[in-house]
Amino acid sequence: MRILTFVLLACASRCAFALDPAYLLSQYGHTSWRLQDGSLPAVPDPIAQSADGYLWIGTTGGLYRFDGVRFTRWVSEFGEELAAKNVTALLGTPDGSLWIGSDSGLDRLRDGRLTRISKELDATIVELTLEPDGSIWAVRTYGAPFATSLCRVHEDRLQCPAPLPGLELTMSSCCARGFLREADGSIWLGADLGMIHWQAGKTSAIYPAALSESRGMAGVVGVARTRRGDLWVAMARDGREGGLQRLVNGKFQPLVTTGFDSSALSIFALYKDRQDTLWVATADQGLLRIDGDRVERFRASDGLSADNVLRLFEDREGNVWVSTVRGLDRFREFSVVPYSTREGLSSDDTGSVMARADGSVWLGTSQGVNILRDGRVSKLDRGPAVLRDHQITSMFEDASGRLWLGAAQSMFIFDRGTFTPVEDAEGRPSGLVASIAQDTRRNVWMQLAARERKLMRVEGTRIVEQLREPQVPPGREVAADPAGGIWIGTMSGDLARYRDGQLETISFADVNPDITERHVDDLIVLADGTVMGAAGYGLIETQRGQRRALVRSNGLPCDRVWAMQFDRSEDLWLSLECGFVRITKGELAAWRQEPSRRVALRWFDALDGATPTRAPFMSESAMSKDGRLWFPSLNGTHVIDPSRLKEPAAAPPVHIEAIVADRKQYSVRSRPVFPALTRDIEIDYTAPSLALPQKLTFRYRLGGYEEHWQEVGTRRQAFYNDLAPGRYTFHVTACNHDAVCNEQGASFGFEVLPTFYQTAWFIVLAILASVLLLWAVLAIRVRQVATRIRSRLEASLEERERIARELHDTFLQSVQGLMLKFQGAMEKIPTGEPARDLMEQALDRADVVLVEGRKRVTALRHSTRAQRDFTAAIRQLVAHVSEDTVVDVRLTVEGQSRGLHPVVAEEAERILSEGLTNALRHANAHTIQIEILYSRRELTVRLVDDGRGFDESVLQAAPADGHWGLAGMRERARKIQAQFEIASRPDAGTSIELRVPANIAYASDR
Repeated sequence: MRILTFVLLACASRCAFALDPAYLLSQYGHTSWRLQDGSLPAVPDPIAQSADGYLWIGTTGGLYRFDGVRFTRWVSEFGEELAAKNVTALLGTPDGSLWIGSDSGLDRLRDGRLTRISKELDATIVELTLEPDGSIWAVRTYGAPFATSLCRVHEDRLQCPAPLPGLELTMSSCCARGFLREADGSIWLGADLGMIHWQAGKTSAIYPAALSESRGMAGVVGVARTRRGDLWVAMARDGREGGLQRLVNGKFQPLVTTGFDSSALSIFALYKDRQDTLWVATADQGLLRIDGDRVERFRASDGLSADNVLRLFEDREGNVWVSTVRGLDRFREFSVVPYSTREGLSSDDTGSVMARADGSVWLGTSQGVNILRDGRVSKLDRGPAVLRDHQITSMFEDASGRLWLGAAQSMFIFDRGTFTPVEDAEGRPSGLVASIAQDTRRNVWMQLAARERKLMRVEGTRIVEQLREPQVPPGREVAADPAGGIWIGTMSGDLARYRDGQLETISFADVNPDITERHVDDLIVLADGTVMGAAGYGLIETQRGQRRALVRSNGLPCDRVWAMQFDRSEDLWLSLECGFVRITKGELAAWRQEPSRRVALRWFDALDGATPTRAPFMSESAMSKDGRLWFPSLNGTHVIDPSRLKEPAAAPPVHIEAIVADRKQYSVRSRPVFPALTRDIEIDYTAPSLALPQKLTFRYRLGGYEEHWQEVGTRRQAFYNDLAPGRYTFHVTACNHDAVCNEQGASFGFEVLPTFYQTAWFIVLAILASVLLLWAVLAIRVRQVATRIRSRLEASLEERERIARELHDTFLQSVQGLMLKFQGAMEKIPTGEPARDLMEQALDRADVVLVEGRKRVTALRHSTRAQRDFTAAIRQLVAHVSEDTVVDVRLTVEGQSRGLHPVVAEEAERILSEGLTNALRHANAHTIQIEILYSRRELTVRLVDDGRGFDESVLQAAPADGHWGLAGMRERARKIQAQFEIASRPDAGTSIELRVPANIAYASDR
């Protein structure tokens, strides 16, 4: 991971730009973090950047780390302590080390571990320098003997003095600062009284006059060599040969310009950036930047946190950091650079812009014409007064090199130092001109912005034609057609072409019809005849009769487009109400092929310096000779240099900073193990970005918990609650403002331990216990059901016994007594009488009935006491039936025959008998198969015939009168809690199946 981070940062260092010295300090993005706002708890002093991208700030209260958003005090997770809390020097090296100098020694921080390089209670490390050969040099002061003030780090040891032959540090007494090692190996070192020079084994000294009284105090504090060969010396004291001086042939020379003398400065630090520009930290005059002979000053009145500047540092992204006694400041380059009154314009209200062939840029403001040449702004100081102190409405350079300048209600032509007004035949001025174009016949057309939006044609300096509605529609912008004629961007949002007295209008009324302010503010006509318009509802285009519109649904961040401009790479730039947009040549071509597609674009908003508004009159932009793009607006002129934006920023390095579980912090360097029942987990992550941290976007995923990535935008914390026991892997990635993503990101794993009831063995036991419990409940329930059924069956048996007793004790006894009375009556009838014969026949019949009744009672009582041999009974039934039919009735018995409960046996026998009877009477079957299956779980009785069958819908119908067989079988089955099924189809036979649970059916289970 460290290797990847170093590679990314190395690329960033090569690709990043430093602050462009062509722009002023006021044109950079400036941010302050002030002590009074609570950003930092102590005064910041040294600044450095480590290989992982973090910015480090040393203070009197310890060491702080900054990722672009948060300041975090460094605290060792291993309990290690710095040599001293007062950090006085910092240095980041490519191997990932951060070297930390303090007023008690030198430490090295690497991979979270702190190594003590030296501990000297009476010496302060004030400077640390990494040389191109990889060597690290340190400067000590305040307590250390001056003879040992220059040191070199060797094998994690501080060698003091540095092992240089002939180095003699005896020419001063203290206060070593300002170390410089030249390309030839020679060394400069500042001191209280002057500066020491070592070269080729010889040591010499130079003593500036300003430091003659500085013994024991700060003297030379900085030395820098520019690429031009100038050696600059910065001193803490002002005066002759003091302040900031150039050392030329052993002589000091101050930089003196209009209103500035570098010898009058009292300096704390000197810094040279990658653009060879000098930055000067002064004791009481704020920050200075020197580029050649141009000097800029930035003070507290300009927004600096304080005028007492302590240190300076340039990070790998090109930002310049400034520490002061009241806070920390950052200067970063905007992608969109503003030009306003702070840079010398007469007014922020810029109505028009014109780039000339000589490289100058003319800006039309509300206070006259401004001219920008070689980075300096001047004001047009000649010509009519209206051009010098009124609103400039339009500017244009025609094919002859003449300048057309519109102001107020007038238009002037500037040619060869002469201003000529443009008037009509009656000598009246043109009126308020908003746009100018020249056609292929060298006619100049002017679009008026007054209430009556006329279109005028000018020949020479005379207005020769004025067109009004309906000849031409009310317009706002005009552009020449290379095929002849003029294009008009109308107030209604359409495009119209006027040529040879003919008008052609191309309507876009169907595009975003809900937007009412639709006028076209800018036009571009390409060589192939393509016409593009910047309208209030998007970008519109017509090409060979085809219409296209690029709107929000195509990816534009907002609707209103004010101006357009192609750069040298033929990428298209749009000025919108919400910023600027760049669409590459390839994306534009793809959109033309598929107008409904979503276009990939780069959006520059306020964080990039873009605060555009519509120009009050002429919205046309311009490209200057150096390739920069200029866009006028009410907020000044915005400048974009596409050449500095071609290389995307490197993918941001991603780090996981902390993990907290239930308010306890754990190390992210190892796989932490959290205790059981951990409820809240917080993970802090970041991606150091020191220029635009607000545009970093993150996504993360917790492996083992979620499958999909969470897109969280700029949030730098993840929260999880009540995670189940297990192993997890957290993975986070980040993308920068150029949509360059670090897909590998950062990841780490952790584990949540289970409590005893979350362990596998406990879960297995719980499952087994649950299964056993369910089985027991089911068994109890089955037993309860069986007991209830048996209770009903026993009740049925008792009812049968009661009926048998009643029949025997009442009905049969009564019949017997009645027969005795009839017998006595018959004895009184003489023999031979017909009546006697009838009585004897009746009594014989009564004897038969009585015997039959006794048999029935006997059978009824017998059925309640004895187990029924069900198999024998069915065999007897089959044998009885087979005597009276030719149908083949077969009986099959499987399993060991068991005695059945009397009620079950009787009901099953009657069900089978009814089924057999139905098959014999109605099925017209040839074979009837009866199966009896005795199993441990149930008794199964099945009857299958091969007869004609019947439609199963009969089973659902109500029984016909006198046909209650099927209904009776179901009722008997329900009585013994049996499952009863009948299946039949026409010509496919019939199947009857009865299944009785074993605990109900078998008598042995009673």
